[in-house]
Amino acid sequence: MLAEKINKSNLIETQKEDKQIAIVELKILVPQAKEVKSHLENVDSQIQDLLQTKKALIEIVECKEGSPMLAQLATGMFVKAELKNVKNVVLNVGANTGVEKTIEDANKLVETQMDEIQQVRAHFIRQFEALRERITQLHAILE
Repeated sequence: MLAEKINKSNLIETQKEDKQIAIVELKILVPQAKEVKSHLENVDSQIQDLLQTKKALIEIVECKEGSPMLAQLATGMFVKAELKNVKNVVLNVGANTGVEKTIEDANKLVETQMDEIQQVRAHFIRQFEALRERITQLHAILE
């Protein structure tokens, strides 16, 4: 009878400790999950930008040289312009430097970037799922 009470007391103490550990772990994992989710949202935004770029490269080929267009100077600021070349684009390679590439080369670059960003997205999804699963387990401990 005394052994039973000691075992029950030890079990209750162990459960208390498990709950305290779960609370600490949750305090660490929940912000991590939010951060990973934020990274996923940024990656999804980059994917949308690449899809828009891909669409623009397809559309530019269908345009005729000399067609009127709007050239962006800054966010929300444009000038009227005339399309002079539908075979090449100028890519920003950093440090205010542009490199002229064919539409085909630009498309290949976009495809490569899309593949790379999809891999990054898959990594973040795996990370988020693992965190979510562990958080669910910890909530179960606390119930």
